[in-house]
Amino acid sequence: MSPLLPREPFPWTSVHGAQWCAAASPARRLALPYALPAAVLLAALLALAWHGPIAQPLHYHDFADQRGAFGLPHAADVLSNAGFAVVGVLGLGRVLRAGWSPALRGGRDGWTLFFGALVLTALGSAAYHLAPDNARLVWDRVPIALACAGLLAATWRETIGAPRWVTPLLAAAALASVAAWRLGDLHAASSTADGARGETIVL
Repeated sequence: MSPLLPREPFPWTSVHGAQWCAAASPARRLALPYALPAAVLLAALLALAWHGPIAQPLHYHDFADQRGAFGLPHAADVLSNAGFAVVGVLGLGRVLRAGWSPALRGGRDGWTLFFGALVLTALGSAAYHLAPDNARLVWDRVPIALACAGLLAATWRETIGAPRWVTPLLAAAALASVAAWRLGDLHAASSTADGARGETIVL
């Protein structure tokens, strides 16, 4: 039995190992790995729609290191991103050198996205911490969201044999999540500013 074949994500449901794809019914193969995550996602979207836009707290950026070094503001926060770059470059190198090895048959595109996003995280996070504000926070969160999408895609494809479209779908969802946050933040900030102007006029 090849360990590279997809395995059942819920082994306690009686079908184990690589027998998952062969023995499970089509309905079961769809219900467990797809319907359950879809239900969780739907519940989260409904909760967000019910809550409405969430403004970024004004004190959010206070965590940035206030000390400078080597001519860099918030130096510790900026320079610490080198770790992401190192891991991302090393990981990309390993994935590219492996080529089309059977060991990466399922998760190759997801791992490529994950390690590439780590490199982008180093750049985006460094840029954000140089001068923290909500606009630059977008470039910090976009690569982090893409890294999460890549990791999920690689895991999903390696464990249950999800189709290739899962990776671009999760990447698009990651970008959409950051866009939705930014638009909601701008809307909430605009509403707060309008309310403040109204209170000033009344006073």
